[in-house]
Amino acid sequence: MTRNMIRTCQGEETANPRSGPWAAWADALFVSMLQCSDRPSTGQARQAIAAAIHAYSGRGCAERVAQEFGDHPETAVVRMRWALAVASESSDQRERPTVRVDDRES
Repeated sequence: MTRNMIRTCQGEETANPRSGPWAAWADALFVSMLQCSDRPSTGQARQAIAAAIHAYSGRGCAERVAQEFGDHPETAVVRMRWALAVASESSDQRERPTVRVDDRES
């Protein structure tokens, strides 16, 4: 299967990640203080997403994204591609529950 790819700050990601469930995370990451050049870890990205949603709400993040696309479309496109790539990567790396094995037999 051939997948369309887009180039982002972190390499290449599948095209059209906007349709995934992480789209709201991308809006929050877009308006966060993180920068593409920071190369944030998954944990840092999740913290930035949570902080942005707490500060602006989900709707507020979307409104700020729209404003940025209106004011600076040339830079907003690049930042959104980065935010989508990082948000989709963060949602793909779900934490796995720790399983404890009891060595004692009953």
